[in-house]
Amino acid sequence: DIQMSQPEHPIGKYGLIRKTFLKEHRRAQYNTLLMTGKLEKHLLEIDREARRQVEAMMEELRKQTPEPDKDRNPLGWVQYQNSLRLTAEELAMPMITE
Repeated sequence: DIQMSQPEHPIGKYGLIRKTFLKEHRRAQYNTLLMTGKLEKHLLEIDREARRQVEAMMEELRKQTPEPDKDRNPLGWVQYQNSLRLTAEELAMPMITE
């Protein structure tokens, strides 16, 4: 396996998911990106765009469903936040695994 240089910015969760997807399902694309030195940039771009999309979707979901009061219902608030993130991540997944 060819070793990648250390990235200036660490590749986040969504970039790592993309890397795994490419290795398992788009081997030729993965190898081309790797051999041309473009893999790191690609993964960083996917990660950045996916994070942006997840945050935007969470904001939209917050507008649709009122948030529980954090002080009176901390467990409900945490469950609400987790639910928002999971829903937003699921909606972003097609971009990561296309």
